[in-house]
Amino acid sequence: MGYSLPSIYMSSYAAAEGFSGLSGTLAISFFNAAAAIGGILAGLLVDRFHVTTVTAICGIGGALAVLLFWGFAVSEPVLYVFAILYGTFAGSFSTTPRSSGLVVPMPSEIVGEP
Repeated sequence: MGYSLPSIYMSSYAAAEGFSGLSGTLAISFFNAAAAIGGILAGLLVDRFHVTTVTAICGIGGALAVLLFWGFAVSEPVLYVFAILYGTFAGSFSTTPRSSGLVVPMPSEIVGEP
């Protein structure tokens, strides 16, 4: 749930910085497009690497995008870069729990075959 907070405030942030209304809309559009692409990439990565590794990459990438770009987005291009990076990493974070079933043992593995 926390990953959606920057996308909720992106438009308000753009307005507070004095950008046009279109800038906030474009930033949210970039975020959503990057989240769609990031979700596909995360799914492909989970097929090749352990799910916890991919989840960590998504979490760290989203955190770095916030720490390095969100507060410094005083121009429209930096806001767009933030939206794309954060969308790619944090948006794809929501797809990784579906792959967690790969690491959960089957009941027969826990108790043994009857």
